[in-house]
Amino acid sequence: MSLTATTAGEYAQDVEILDGTSRGVRHVQFSASVYDRPDTPGKVTVDATYSGVDLSWTPGSWGNATPVGFVVRRTVDGIDTTFNVAPDQTHWTEPWTAASRPVTYQMWAVNEFEPSPESPRVSPAKAREQVTALVRRPNELAALGSLAVPKATQIVPIENAPTGATEVTSGPNGVDIAYVLDGGLWVRQQGADRLVRSGAGLAHPAWSPDGTRIAFSTADGDSSTCVDILTLSDSAVVRVGCNLDHPIWHSDNHSLIVEDSSLAEAPLTRVEAAGQGARIATIDGSEGATRAVLSPTGNVLAYVPANTRGVVAFLSPDGGTATLADLGFVEGKTIEDLEWDTVGRQLAILTRFGERDIIESFNAGDFLAGGGLSFGVPVYNTTTEPYSRWTSRLIGPILLRNTTVENRSYLELWLRALP
Repeated sequence: MSLTATTAGEYAQDVEILDGTSRGVRHVQFSASVYDRPDTPGKVTVDATYSGVDLSWTPGSWGNATPVGFVVRRTVDGIDTTFNVAPDQTHWTEPWTAASRPVTYQMWAVNEFEPSPESPRVSPAKAREQVTALVRRPNELAALGSLAVPKATQIVPIENAPTGATEVTSGPNGVDIAYVLDGGLWVRQQGADRLVRSGAGLAHPAWSPDGTRIAFSTADGDSSTCVDILTLSDSAVVRVGCNLDHPIWHSDNHSLIVEDSSLAEAPLTRVEAAGQGARIATIDGSEGATRAVLSPTGNVLAYVPANTRGVVAFLSPDGGTATLADLGFVEGKTIEDLEWDTVGRQLAILTRFGERDIIESFNAGDFLAGGGLSFGVPVYNTTTEPYSRWTSRLIGPILLRNTTVENRSYLELWLRALP
């Protein structure tokens, strides 16, 4: 008896056999289980983030050929390396950052019998944008990684990135990184790390637009918060002043905008970016402002007003009357941080609701011109992990800022054009 199956499935056949016994006949049942070869995974794509590659695919119509896993093959300089992937995955990451070396990927599914046909070879395509975040998982130190946007489905670990860092920022070249770790301010340049400052309460590092200095907050002996500036060439530090916090650089590269608690109602003030920096101006209308960010054009401040929920204020850095955008948040949903895009039209917002962190944005330019308030598709939405200080960016010159302080997360999104 032979079986030629045209489709996968379970087959059975009763056969009557004549014999010389008194009964003269026997009945025998033949059965067969026919399994498919798995389909090739579909829509295999590879995105190149700052930190590596994000390979994704769609499941095939497996039928009864459900894979027991997948195999990814990386080919570079004529050398193949394979990686096994679990059967429930549709994404795979690798911190492969040698972008100057041509590399291709292909993959296939495997079951107990034979592998699927191999997918076509694909080369990493630069992600249009990416989000960089410190990820804090239970019982683990925070780890630094990046996600390709608009997919943004998983974090690609940054190779040899520091674990346990609480705040991260980057220089205007998008490659040099400064981070706060174990009470010290560290700088990573060309893959090498060096401690440039130790001290209590180091927080909110901000790299100057020309890439030569880093401003940061630090604790003073009398429990107040001060703002210092470190010059990278010699690690020299000057104190701008105390009762100041959360410095951001003005676009002129010579001054800072800070939260100034030495004045009534703690307004934002502009101070010289120098030792004992003189107060240049008090920004009227900014009393109690938090999470302030200055637009790339330098003409609009966005911030969260004190004692508000789901409200973003827009104000000239010269002061005046703020324009308020009420985002209509429900009870329990909070704004964790803000940032502008590179042309100062889109404002990105990191919100938190329970265990869910969401990055979304709206066209602030249209809103300020009298248009409506309309959110786009969220850049990222998670229900399981809190993310700290996001950075949305194009591949190219990138600024990167991340921070976590006492379980509060903050957002900074920087977009920079491709060179």
